[in-house]
Amino acid sequence: MLPAKKKTYRLPGFVKTAMTPLPLAPVQIACRMALKRILRRHPDIFVRLGEYAGDTFLIELVDLPFNVLIDTSPQKPDVIVLRSLSPQGEKAAAKISGSVLSHLKMVSGRLDGDALFFSRELAISGNTGAVLALRNTIDSMDMNIRSLLS
Repeated sequence: MLPAKKKTYRLPGFVKTAMTPLPLAPVQIACRMALKRILRRHPDIFVRLGEYAGDTFLIELVDLPFNVLIDTSPQKPDVIVLRSLSPQGEKAAAKISGSVLSHLKMVSGRLDGDALFFSRELAISGNTGAVLALRNTIDSMDMNIRSLLS
């Protein structure tokens, strides 16, 4: 009997290659619009983050040519889209690495973050307490990706 094939949620490699020369501005605009919608729908997000409000989180998208830096500063929260090798991401309190599909499925509640972590679809480094607070905050928000991007 053959072992079960592990399900992965990665985009094909050519997608990253094809997207590399594209400008980041459209992605930046979409991410900032999504952040504004999140803040409007969940004004208590910083209370939920607790002591970690103000931390930055680097979302490393292993199958895309860019990463997303989330600044949770209550005074001026922001989302910054960076080229994958940008040193700006090094200042993050924590890094969460995985495919874009894994991240989207986790945020929308379609996949469990713990299951993705233990199956090695997601990797975390840095302040794990901050990552846990972010995860708990996201879980409590019942987010719909389509509504954030529309």
